[in-house]
Amino acid sequence: MVHTMLRTLKALFWLAIVLLAGVLLPGAEGVRAQGGEPVPIAVGENQIGQVTVEQPLISYSLAIEAAQSVDLQVLAVTQGFAPALRLTSASGEVLVDLPNETAQSAARVTALELDAGLYRIDVQSANGQPGQFVIGVLAGAPPLPPVPLVLGTPVSGQVDGAVQHRRYTFAGSETGVLLLTVRSDSMVSGPVIALKDADSGDLLASSGARLAGTRYRIPIGPVNYRVEVSHSGAPDAEAYTICLENEDGTGALCPAAPGAIPTPTPTPLAVPSAPSPTPIPLPPLPSTGACVVASATGGTVNVRSGPSTDFTVVYQLSGSATAAVIGLLPDASWYQVTFNGATGWISASVIRFGGQCATVPAVTLTPAPTSATTTTSETPTWTPTGTLATDTPTPTPTGTYYTETPTVTPTWTATSTPTVTDTWTPTWTPTPGAMATLNYSLPPVYGSSALTSGFVPIPLRSGQRQAARQTCPI
Repeated sequence: MVHTMLRTLKALFWLAIVLLAGVLLPGAEGVRAQGGEPVPIAVGENQIGQVTVEQPLISYSLAIEAAQSVDLQVLAVTQGFAPALRLTSASGEVLVDLPNETAQSAARVTALELDAGLYRIDVQSANGQPGQFVIGVLAGAPPLPPVPLVLGTPVSGQVDGAVQHRRYTFAGSETGVLLLTVRSDSMVSGPVIALKDADSGDLLASSGARLAGTRYRIPIGPVNYRVEVSHSGAPDAEAYTICLENEDGTGALCPAAPGAIPTPTPTPLAVPSAPSPTPIPLPPLPSTGACVVASATGGTVNVRSGPSTDFTVVYQLSGSATAAVIGLLPDASWYQVTFNGATGWISASVIRFGGQCATVPAVTLTPAPTSATTTTSETPTWTPTGTLATDTPTPTPTGTYYTETPTVTPTWTATSTPTVTDTWTPTWTPTPGAMATLNYSLPPVYGSSALTSGFVPIPLRSGQRQAARQTCPI
């Protein structure tokens, strides 16, 4: 009854606004956005706007100082004008989209929950006809409290023009993935679904009215979630079912959708379990005498060449054998043992002890010095093979004798051995020496009967013979 009276009062209020606008409009142009800039509008305020051919979209800016619920409504003043309404956040997220496909004279949304921030309201014609309208933003009724979801328990709901939003909450699982299913009762459309972080308000996923349902996989983690189901603006009420369940099939499950083919559940076969083997008691170790060790489980254990698993296994100690202890590391993590004359190391985690092990001396290992890496620069040496030939040229007996020393240019290739075998061939080119000649320009020796001043020399060339003529005194 109370809700009916409130809806009647709201209808009367908006009717009075329309009538008042009809009285004022003949002498006033109303408020319209200039140059595409949004016109500020506040909660509790009504304004008159007009959509024209030149300006088909009118925008308003709404500032919300604190989270609250509002009612937003656009009423047509011009006969035949059908308004379309859209509300977006400062980040561009579309919160309300009422295309008014049935060309109603009003577009409204009630109990709209808005967080603090700046919002944009766009009004345009739904049928292409320009006209005047009245837009109003009123404080809405307190929103309905969110309904907590229980695993495997479906919840049915409905959103329409009177109750346009319903909310649900749940927390993520710390052990497995959850499945959230929202299914519309209609086969052709559905309500608008929004999945948000309940603590921060961040939008995580959404689906539009053109879908008849949606399913979300919720990851592992203790995160609080909020599901908002909103009316799409359709003329009829939109019924739906929402349910939450474990993805792995454990726990309570959501019922199958109507008409769905049930999946047969296989019946597990009972397999008899094999009898557990009876443990064999280990032989006791002596409590006195020298310290000895044996396998802790009765199985074979490795004896290594050093106190680490990085060392190689030198032999194995059977489960029934004992080895004498001759030393241990200071932290008692490895024991040095001897068995049949062979010495090695065995880990303390796989053995049990007998005898007096408190007097076993600790062994301090001295790490081997790390050999520095020496880079050897090798200078290859070579030994020429073969016999060096000393060529002594034999010049013509005439003239000045000379000795030619050959110039040897060996060619060799060094290998990485680095033994180099060099093969070379000496070459030499003798330089011709001066030829011996006679000097015929000497002055005559007077008083000699051998030569006279009338002697005329004839020059000879090399290899040429010629009879000499001379005038001798008779």
